Amino acid sequence: MAVFKSKLHAVWPNRPSGKADGYFNALDAAFKPLAPFGHAPKWRINRLLPQYGSASPPARGLLQRHHVLHSSVSPQYENIPLPERLYAGGAQSHRGFGLNSAGPRDSVTGFPIGGAGVFVNSTEMRFPNPTLPYVGNSLGFVVFHDMGNVFNNSSDIWPSFLRVKQPHSETCKDLIYDNQIKISRSSSTNNTGTCNFNNFVHAIGLGLRYHTPIGPLRVDFSYNLNPPIYPVVLNYSSSCNNASMIPSSTVLPCSYVGQAPHFNFFFSIGQAY
Repeated sequence: MAVFKSKLHAVWPNRPSGKADGYFNALDAAFKPLAPFGHAPKWRINRLLPQYGSASPPARGLLQRHHVLHSSVSPQYENIPLPERLYAGGAQSHRGFGLNSAGPRDSVTGFPIGGAGVFVNSTEMRFPNPTLPYVGNSLGFVVFHDMGNVFNNSSDIWPSFLRVKQPHSETCKDLIYDNQIKISRSSSTNNTGTCNFNNFVHAIGLGLRYHTPIGPLRVDFSYNLNPPIYPVVLNYSSSCNNASMIPSSTVLPCSYVGQAPHFNFFFSIGQAY
């Protein structure tokens, strides 16, 4: 089955330096035929990812950058394969999570599994570089706020916009295998189990930027204000592996309730966006 992808980018900098105000817009779409070649062509949008970014000086000497990513996969799929799902989390995405760790998790193993919809909003305030001993004015500081999540279905995004607390989080503490393999609600990605991840997760943080000829070296420290919890029924760790045990209606040894970490650290090259 062939997939045809198209990207459109547009940049409107108000000043050529790239350090002042301007706008960035992008649209990434992937099209997949419903019928094999040789049959009547039927097309639908398989993936749609619009992005919007802006930079503006809110006060003298400061620079505010704002980035929004909203994406969805066509809901006609009954079960979207893992490589075609949407993910968020990491240095270039939601910095309140590790790489691709935002959103739904497998209801039995606790591994991140992506979703069919994602919304990430990042706001970053960049301060003028001070003059310091040894490094001169090469070191800069930023503060940022990231919000959003990955969702089982794209239709779950907007009803969750104002929801900060994880819905019915007490059900995520259910460690009984038979309960977690059930389908509790409509989903195009996985057996949802009893845990619900339909809320917006917020993170605040501080970043350092050391400017070099190849671009700024970036270090970000973030604090996740409302990290989700999730069940880990089958534990594959080497210290306590219960995956070989026969699942039952009782809690297996070494099962536990996991939680995304509050603190996250990222090191990379280049600005966040």
